[in-house]
Amino acid sequence: GRILGTIPLKGLCTAAMTVFFAKQAEEKEIITDILETPHSHVVVAKNIPKIPILFTVHNYMTNGNEASLWTQYQKGLRHICGYTLPHGLKENQQLPEPLLIPVMNGHPTAKEAIAAEGLLDEDVLEEMEQIIKKIGAEGVSHAKKQGFILASATYEFGIERNAPVLLHGFHTPKTAVYWNAAQYDKHFAAGTAQDIVTPKVVSEWLASVGFKGNGPAPPIPEEIRIKAAEEYIHIAEKLMGKKIAVLKGDFVKEMEKSLLKE
Repeated sequence: GRILGTIPLKGLCTAAMTVFFAKQAEEKEIITDILETPHSHVVVAKNIPKIPILFTVHNYMTNGNEASLWTQYQKGLRHICGYTLPHGLKENQQLPEPLLIPVMNGHPTAKEAIAAEGLLDEDVLEEMEQIIKKIGAEGVSHAKKQGFILASATYEFGIERNAPVLLHGFHTPKTAVYWNAAQYDKHFAAGTAQDIVTPKVVSEWLASVGFKGNGPAPPIPEEIRIKAAEEYIHIAEKLMGKKIAVLKGDFVKEMEKSLLKE
């Protein structure tokens, strides 16, 4: 984060995607925490505390780390949070149905346990699930139109007046895993890693200079920062299916002015 935060226009891309996907939710009559967008670089959201539960939807048998669904499946996992996984699934294969997994403290947690501990009322939990199914289906459909596969996505909620509020940031590359749809069949048949849609310029450059995250980060050359900014814009525009208006000059004062209240 300390490195990526220095990339030009990263904030603009993040704001644009945040607002774009929030509007998709609102079109489905889903309440989000977004209040307004007074400037292209600014998103104003309600200060609603997150509940201590994440909801991850797996559409595919994804891999990536020791806790990944594929790794656990290889170790014999067949039952998880009310779902039964059939034998014979392969890495990165589409699942028979999306798996909606509540996660607490990094561990899958059954809905019954959440209700039993009094963390959420059953009706509120049910409403959250319906919201996720609705916006998740929209995410899958939109990704397909843009040439992507939405392999998995994570959602967060707050509670306001005993009703769930979907928190911003969903369906962005930070909270969702997208694959290049055009390359899916080739990689699946070969058993190779899918082409993940994520910024790579900075990470590849850091790897090339031997930086592994320990100690002060090396200064990023200007040409790498510019290349990374172009990459962020390309990914954001491709995911949204629309162009991002890039403002020229020093617009910090404009941002500050947009936030001032009379």
